[in-house]
Amino acid sequence: MLQIKQSQKGVTLVALVITIIVLLILAAVSIAAINPGDGLIENASDARDNWNEAIDKDEDRMDEILEMNNKINN
Repeated sequence: MLQIKQSQKGVTLVALVITIIVLLILAAVSIAAINPGDGLIENASDARDNWNEAIDKDEDRMDEILEMNNKINN
């Protein structure tokens, strides 16, 4: 009787299912991170707004300092 050895190549069904589950978990975490409301995009927008407000305050304060300096020197 002849015995034929079969080499197992390819991806098993279990490995495929595990890979799909991991990808679904990563997708869910990514969507939750960028979800509007309290996600990454909202936090980035708030940080940008705070940065712009700080720059405006700094520019106003520098203008005040320059005006005071001009009054002192004139």
